[in-house]
Amino acid sequence: MLNRLVLKRVPLVALVLIAVVACESSRPFRTHAVYRAPKSGLRVVVFSEGVVPSGADVADGFAVTAVFCPSLKGARALRLDVLAASRGAPPPHARYAIEGGGSGTLNWDFRTWDADLTRALSLAGVTAPDAAEVTELVKEVRGVGGGPKSTVMLHQTHATDVVDVAFESGAPSPTFAACSGGP
Repeated sequence: MLNRLVLKRVPLVALVLIAVVACESSRPFRTHAVYRAPKSGLRVVVFSEGVVPSGADVADGFAVTAVFCPSLKGARALRLDVLAASRGAPPPHARYAIEGGGSGTLNWDFRTWDADLTRALSLAGVTAPDAAEVTELVKEVRGVGGGPKSTVMLHQTHATDVVDVAFESGAPSPTFAACSGGP
């Protein structure tokens, strides 16, 4: 009887120990995602790599690159590099570059995310992007930056489509070349 009791508890104790050890270490991540905003005529390739600190669900600070690939005639691709440093560091900011010329900086403040992205897209020739899609694209870019738990997955969107999400992807940070192919 005692042996049977010990055998039943040993696996449970082992599982608890494995769970505790797994939660005690920081977790590096690499995420590559592709989203589509059909009304705005955009395909967006997003990449981030970072570390989720021990005991946390998402990265405290992150760097993420997103390339917005327009299907609209006359519009140009837009690359957005967002740096959201950890708490206590300077406020988050984003640099953008437009294929063929033009670049600048955005504040990337939660009060102006949608307006900042809309302004950058309009500078790239994407006039009047759908407001609901812009809101979701901001959420998707920020989500990829936070790591796997905050990455927007299939069936978690309303206005945009999830085309592909890969974790531990060997894909490099996207460039304007990301707009020349893919779904």
